[in-house]
Amino acid sequence: MNKIVEASTWVGQKLEQRELASPAYYFNLQAITEDIDRVRNTLGGEVLQDVSACPLQEMLSRLPTPGRFGAITASRAELNMVAGWETDHAYVQLPGMTPQLTRAVLGVGHRLIVESPAQVATLAKVRGQRKVQPIMLCVHPSVVSSMHGAHVGMLREALDQAIAIAQENNITIDGLSVPHTSNFDADLALELLQGMRNLAAEISATTGHPALRLIMGEWTDVLHTSQPTQAYRAAVVSGPEGECMQHVGGVSIFRRGGVLVTRVLDIQASATGARAVCDCIVRGDFQASFSLGDARNLSRSETGLHSTTLVGTTSSDGDVLGDTNTAIEVGDFIAFDDMGAYFRGFDPVVALEGKRLPAMLFFDKELGDA
Repeated sequence: MNKIVEASTWVGQKLEQRELASPAYYFNLQAITEDIDRVRNTLGGEVLQDVSACPLQEMLSRLPTPGRFGAITASRAELNMVAGWETDHAYVQLPGMTPQLTRAVLGVGHRLIVESPAQVATLAKVRGQRKVQPIMLCVHPSVVSSMHGAHVGMLREALDQAIAIAQENNITIDGLSVPHTSNFDADLALELLQGMRNLAAEISATTGHPALRLIMGEWTDVLHTSQPTQAYRAAVVSGPEGECMQHVGGVSIFRRGGVLVTRVLDIQASATGARAVCDCIVRGDFQASFSLGDARNLSRSETGLHSTTLVGTTSSDGDVLGDTNTAIEVGDFIAFDDMGAYFRGFDPVVALEGKRLPAMLFFDKELGDA
């Protein structure tokens, strides 16, 4: 196998003297930890990991304790991944909350983010003698700001109904969550923050219990935005006493930490130019990725005579990884950066067909793969 020759990112730095495995995802735990700190320092408050953005038990278990303040899960499998975390900030948000899933949440002691009055009623019905953690109300962004377009969250009438059911059944409400994944907008962020605080104060007055936990969704581009963040951060850190402000980290904390490496198996001529057949498969791996087309040849840097299309190992016309203008030879390693979030690396169809799933390799600050 060829060794890496020129690479400008951490994959090359970590693997310079090693043989590369392919196909494989390389996760840089240090980069993920650093980006969690950067989001926290930029926005203020704490950072919750959106487990659905990178649902890897192996990765989550390797993160250092400071990176595990809390998490939001959206399935039974994700819930199990963080069931052992020592945190009071493990939240579960499931649109299809069944009685069985509600019992599972009660069993691990996580907090529910409820999306409808019916979910509060189900919780009251199935709790039995179990201890029920205070719940969070999922608020549609339009209730607290001029933001529109979200399909998740309760409107005002549903919120009032959920509050009434919770009060009738002695279920405590201690916070709000506003679901959104948006680019940072300085004015909108301040509007959203103030709207959430106003609603929290109103609900606190209604229920007699302080609703001091606020989950503010995810500003996906916060680490790269040209918008000023200082005023928002100042407003966050100057909140009322006892307030726990939390921002969701999905794309913003996981994306940079993952790189997919694949190897060129064959080079073929076609009517539209050269095709380089690689040893990974475009099914789940790339369909939801932001990085489609951003290919780097790790084995050589010289420019080729023409663009080469990189394809996977199936015969499907849709099995296209991207294009590269660098020279390509059989055995070259190709990297796709920013694959740490929503990479969709576990495709059951691929597994059933007997295709080769990418390996998972993890690197931390001290040494190579764990």
